[in-house]
Amino acid sequence: MFPCFILGSTYVRAEYLKDAAMATGQLVPVATENEIPDGVPLAKLFHGAHAEIVLLDFAEPERAAECARGLRSKQHDLAIIAVGGPPMTDDEMGEAGVIACIDFPVEERQILDAIDKSVHILRPSIEEKMILFLPSKAGSGSSTVLLHTATALATQLKKRVLVLESDMRSGVLSVMLNTDVHHGLARALENVRDLDLLTINQIIQRAEGVDWLFATPENESPLPEWLDYFLLLDKVRGYYDYILADLPELVNAATKELARRARMVCIVTTPEVLPLRLAKQRCTEMERWGVAKDRTVVLVNRWHAADLSADDLSGHLGRPIGQVFPNDYKTLRAAVLNGKPAPVGSEFARAATAFAEQLSGEKAPEVPRPTGLRSLLKF
Repeated sequence: MFPCFILGSTYVRAEYLKDAAMATGQLVPVATENEIPDGVPLAKLFHGAHAEIVLLDFAEPERAAECARGLRSKQHDLAIIAVGGPPMTDDEMGEAGVIACIDFPVEERQILDAIDKSVHILRPSIEEKMILFLPSKAGSGSSTVLLHTATALATQLKKRVLVLESDMRSGVLSVMLNTDVHHGLARALENVRDLDLLTINQIIQRAEGVDWLFATPENESPLPEWLDYFLLLDKVRGYYDYILADLPELVNAATKELARRARMVCIVTTPEVLPLRLAKQRCTEMERWGVAKDRTVVLVNRWHAADLSADDLSGHLGRPIGQVFPNDYKTLRAAVLNGKPAPVGSEFARAATAFAEQLSGEKAPEVPRPTGLRSLLKF
């Protein structure tokens, strides 16, 4: 949750704003003033208290605007939300250092949207470790591609990898690895405010050199909010070289946090007409969620030599083709039956390793292609 200052023009309005802040579940008041401070009282706000957001009462606009300028001079990265008062133009908001305006009395949706806007204006940085995978169409093999990319990063390139299975209702990664799920991502998100290194290690499951936060579709869990993912990334980023997330084909109000923070969004498609058309649609949707065009790549799965080339597909989609994964049905079917990734030297695993090399900028050790009896014994 974000520490905040509550600056009201009267005792009643200040207490009302304090209650509204606490009701969001996203703000923690660390100081409350019953009149708009200036001079010494304004300076004292910053003695022993740190805030990221301010709810500033604009019932007296000129005095509040002067206070806003004073606040920003003390702390330039402070998100100021103007409450009440006359409407402000963008220029007036910018001049006063105000990021968002909401009505008085406060409406819950307005204050939540203002917090969202404020946080992402002041913390616009991209998570260089975050790589997102989502299918153009359900069944395109996005989870399979992610699983093999994650294991290639961990085992071939010796990276510390965490996977978030954010397809909460249809996640299959634990099934593919024949792993019993004890806790999973839902529990981590439900308790994200209390997570520390000890509890993270109790929730995460390790398999094939990767740390997994699996989906638990059989458990009824409340849908997470964007803030839950925001806080989770804050808690885990220091422990990993890469954080990969597996999403369903539709991004929602919660998983948009992963999309807009990801260094790269990988849209996984197969080379048939319908999935390709939907891949173009997903690219447009990503831009609508605030993902810049140059952060989106397309991964082509189940490709045959008779299909369109990567260059032709890239021209059709208007996006680079990050990697082509061959149609290796027999190998992948055997892998799922054995609860293991495909053998390291198989064609599919080699494509995953090539993509992992792209992500890391490093070269994995050369592995011979398994043939004959040796390929069977890999399992």
